[in-house]
Parts: sequence; structure tokens; C-alpha cells
Amino acid sequence: MTAVVTEHGVRWSSSTAIPRSSSTDFADRLHLAINLVPDFPRAGVQFRDLAGVYADAGLLAAASTFFEEGAVHVSFADPYCQAGRQAAVKAGAEANISIVDEATMVVVDGPRFSSRAESQWYAAMGCSLVNMTGQPEAALARELALCYTSIALVTDIDAGIDHTESVSQDEVFRVFAENLDRLREVVLATVGELPETRECACPTSLDGLPLPFDLP
Repeated sequence: MTAVVTEHGVRWSSSTAIPRSSSTDFADRLHLAINLVPDFPRAGVQFRDLAGVYADAGLLAAASTFFEEGAVHVSFADPYCQAGRQAAVKAGAEANISIVDEATMVVVDGPRFSSRAESQWYAAMGCSLVNMTGQPEAALARELALCYTSIALVTDIDAGIDHTESVSQDEVFRVFAENLDRLREVVLATVGELPETRECACPTSLDGLPLPFDLP
């Protein structure tokens, strides 16, 4: 098992590792594929346009913010708690479990797995993991000035690495079940390593911002 600490409460989930693509023209092919969709302009489509299409279709059901009134822009440059990351890395080392200290995670809506083209696209952007439960949780935690840590259990290699193989739910659930006790051990040990008082930047993430309601 490899657990990946994606830069911070503590949360754990299953993730898919993304293969690296050797193709140099993938961006061009992606651009072409988007432009072949009749509903989008031939000059290309912005990501915000795609998000608007999904929203109009009612497909973006998860709330992405607590602040629906006014302008409240929290810093999200470093999405996770540094103290939580350090605690997770130390807990994994003490349990003799391989921990990858840094990774970039792309979050998809699911519940379906990625297509091969999507997998190669994520890799071309420099992402290492695919996950379905990392957002909006991390952003919502930041909006409440909470500490948040993500510990991801890699269950499979994403579809883009081999044209004859693909991700299956049975395989993901099997690997997850086989490593659940070890993952639980890391999570519990991480909680024990967390400092009693918060000296990280998380408690001050809302300082100076006009909030539409009072936090407890």
C-alpha cells in the first residue's frame, strides 16, 4: 500500500494513480476533440463555459461555498494544513507504511472512472492522483478556518497507462478492503500526532475578511 499525503481534520480516501503520457501533441488532440463537440464554438471552449453547462444541467449538486452573499475570497494557495501533513508523514513512518509526502490531486465528480483521454490529460497537467472526494471539502474547511488533511490510499493505476486495461470497481474495492486496517492505523496515529494547540495558519485564514455570518 502507498498512502499519499496531499499537502491537511484528517481525511482519507481511495485514489487512482495517473500514468505519465509521452505524447507531445496531447494538448492539440484535446483541443481538437473539444472543438468537435457541436455545441461549443470552433475557436475553443473555456473551462468556465463547461462549468456553466454542467451547472445549467443541474449536475453540480455539491455546495462549493458557505458564502453565498457578498465577496469573501479565502486564500487557497496551500489547500491543506501543514501541521496535519507533518503529523501524517510522521505517523506513516512510525508504522512502516510507505508515504509519498507530496502529490497533486485532480478531483472529478464521479461516480464514473476516467476515460483514457482524461487520464492522459490529467497527467499532462502534472497531476498524480484522481479522487472523487477532495473537493469541495477542502475549500469548505478553509472557509470555516478548519485544519484539513487528506491521506489518499492509491488503489489502482488510471486507465491511460495501458490500452488493454481499465479501472474496475471490484479491483478498487478489493485493494481498499485489503489495506483498510493499515490505513485506519495511520489515521488514528496521525490524530495522536496533531498538536494540542493550533499554531498553523489555518485559524487565521479568515482574518480581515467580511463574513456574512458569525462563526462559532
